[in-house]
Amino acid sequence: VRTIDFTFDEPLAGVSGLVAVTGPNGAITPDGVAVVNGDTVRVTIPAVDADGAFAVALTAVDLVGNATPATAAFTQQLAAARTLS
Repeated sequence: VRTIDFTFDEPLAGVSGLVAVTGPNGAITPDGVAVVNGDTVRVTIPAVDADGAFAVALTAVDLVGNATPATAAFTQQLAAARTLS
């Protein structure tokens, strides 16, 4: 997983504060955070070569300044390596 999209029901001005991303090995610094299509926050994270649980938390801000917190969680399971002979 490289991108996580948060879609809201109204246009957004941006994100307030930090976007927190955690994975099986601890905190992950996002590669980018952007508002796309007016109502979606896209968080891009670096490739993580580990199985396990991930969580993302942010606070989106609408055009009149109302803040809405949002969280997402997912589990990544990488394909097992195979040896060809």
